[in-house]
Amino acid sequence: MREFRSLPLWATLILLLLAGGFLLRRGEILLLALPSLIYLIAGVWANSSVSAGPIKLVAKRELSDRQLPGHEEAVVRLEVRNEGSHRVSELRLRDRLPQGLTVVEGETGLVTSLGPGERAELEYRVTAARGRFVFTGVEAALADSLGLNLLELELPCPGELSFVPRFEELKEITIAPRRTRVYSGAVKARLGGAGVEFFGTREYHQGDELRRIDWNATARLGRLITAEFEQERVADVSLILDARARADVLAGGESLFEYAVEAAASLARYFIKEGNRVGLLSYGRFLDWTFPGYGRWQLVKLLEALTRVEKGDSVAFEGLENIPRRLFPPGSQLVLISRLLEGDIEVLRQLRAIYAVIVLSPDPLAFELARLPRRDRAVELAWRIERLKRELMLAQLREAGVRVIDWQVDQPLKGAVKRALLRPQLQRRLLQRQRGRAPW
Repeated sequence: MREFRSLPLWATLILLLLAGGFLLRRGEILLLALPSLIYLIAGVWANSSVSAGPIKLVAKRELSDRQLPGHEEAVVRLEVRNEGSHRVSELRLRDRLPQGLTVVEGETGLVTSLGPGERAELEYRVTAARGRFVFTGVEAALADSLGLNLLELELPCPGELSFVPRFEELKEITIAPRRTRVYSGAVKARLGGAGVEFFGTREYHQGDELRRIDWNATARLGRLITAEFEQERVADVSLILDARARADVLAGGESLFEYAVEAAASLARYFIKEGNRVGLLSYGRFLDWTFPGYGRWQLVKLLEALTRVEKGDSVAFEGLENIPRRLFPPGSQLVLISRLLEGDIEVLRQLRAIYAVIVLSPDPLAFELARLPRRDRAVELAWRIERLKRELMLAQLREAGVRVIDWQVDQPLKGAVKRALLRPQLQRRLLQRQRGRAPW
């Protein structure tokens, strides 16, 4: 609580005028003190309306949603009730808005007066791209009608609002880790057994189901032959988000890093939905590791980690060579979301020797070119040179066995993923369809 009073200043001014008038024997100076004296008396009377008794204001906050996708709107409702026994006049209320939130409709403050038991309500809409925002309280100021007295209070009114990264609905992504887990899932395990797609045949063993006998092969070879199908299991998937500030591109008031965060959210949701064990490593100013897990609760933890992630630079993490490999089971699936820097290629080649690696690379060149205010021949020439460098870098990754998704962020992510990571048989049919030869 802070209290501001200007009554002593007015009293001092009146005394100086009176003293000057008597000492100098000037009646006009004494007359000049008269309006100030009247104003002071009125201020003393008005002060009684502010300090007539104990002030008891209680604030209550209500949020339409506590967690919602980025760029959507949340409604914030405030209620301030006068639980004291005296009327509060000239009450000024203003909600303390967390930094980063944008008000899209309504006002965060009002001026009102409240009698005992009365309440004032305030409502407005806010939005943000991503982040966790904590409300602390409401600022209240009580003033008299002459403005000579001002009492400032802070009414506790906590609340928390999270804008999680937006995500796209992804479908039919095929991954090929060298090792899978024992639970049934959607990842090809390269093992014969119960499944959907044909894997091979073998000699009949006692206990095999009759429906799995390949009668054509049995008739041809003269002995019982069992058909095997490829087992489908769950896998360990580790998402690595490149949060190095030097890998980001800022153009047109937008950040390429934010698109990378949204891509990581989309992939996390898909792999969790497929039943895989998913973890997340943010690699930038420091390491932020979300331990792998399954199910809906794990998705909540992954989205919370992506909500709070921030880009930054550190000498220790300038390159990708310090990625802590001990966090990832050997033979598992790694998915790196990064625009890629020149020094990253050799590190990814080394990782490919131990893991199955996918790189989702938001295209920084297309992102920046689309947001330039104007283009000239010099810009076009520079863009072509950088494009050749990037294509060469991506070609080196593909030659090393790394699967690459080159994503232009102004296009839907699902289209880029579909072209690069579609299940092989569907990818062949899509290629045939594009050439006009598919029987769709």
